[in-house]
Amino acid sequence: MRRISIVTIALLLLAGCGKGSDKTEKAAGTGTSDAPAAPATAITFQPGKWQGTSELVKMDVPGMPPEMARNNLGQKTTFEHCMTPEQASRPSSDFFTRNEGTTDCTTKNFAMTGGKLDAAMRCVDKKTKTNMEMTIKGDYRPTAYTATMTMVTGGAPGGGNMTIVANTSGKRIGACDAKAAAAN
Repeated sequence: MRRISIVTIALLLLAGCGKGSDKTEKAAGTGTSDAPAAPATAITFQPGKWQGTSELVKMDVPGMPPEMARNNLGQKTTFEHCMTPEQASRPSSDFFTRNEGTTDCTTKNFAMTGGKLDAAMRCVDKKTKTNMEMTIKGDYRPTAYTATMTMVTGGAPGGGNMTIVANTSGKRIGACDAKAAAAN
């Protein structure tokens, strides 16, 4: 069965969203109830060339036959980008989503503390004017991350909301080449 273009659109939205205007980092507390909470240790990424992969794991589109949704599960997109030392010390939400300039996004929440990632964004596709709410939850360390991204988009074919869930992962794969470093 032919894969539908709505999946491609959803994955492009996933890859394109992330240009945040309100980037914040929350400190997570630890300790006992008798002692004041101490901030969790900040973990930063190593600068260099990173590769990210996103795999479609759930698709709920009103009116879409279940077998068509099943045929689209497992689709993967892969991307690479160069992270500068400045970006590595304070990554933004677009590091996890790869902004291609196709959406306007506002970061509602973005927290990276103690190896945990928690983000929420509201995005509008520039071409279709479709609204999307996205959450990202996962784990990270200096050279890798894993996360689950959930996107809910209004205006699905047949009415209602389309929900897409993708598992994402990324890893540092080496130093940036001169051309990629100059592009940042």
